[in-house]
Amino acid sequence: MSSPFPKAHLLLRTARRALEYGDTSSAGNRAYFAAFEAIRLLLKTISEELAQAKTHHGIEQAFNLHFVKAGLLPKGVARDLSFLLE
Repeated sequence: MSSPFPKAHLLLRTARRALEYGDTSSAGNRAYFAAFEAIRLLLKTISEELAQAKTHHGIEQAFNLHFVKAGLLPKGVARDLSFLLE
């Protein structure tokens, strides 16, 4: 079965491999972009315009508004995402 988030899945696998090699900086970077790509694709299900926000902060705000505040995902997801995106 293929992933509905192929780019995010690839980035996450790359993060795991970097972590296995002890490269925590690269692992964190790839994990960040895996989350970012997954969020962007989720936003695209609502609107292409939302998925093309100009900043990473804009993507995070749109995600929180349309998925967390709307009650589709628990508030803990927003907290974890905010931590990852710092």
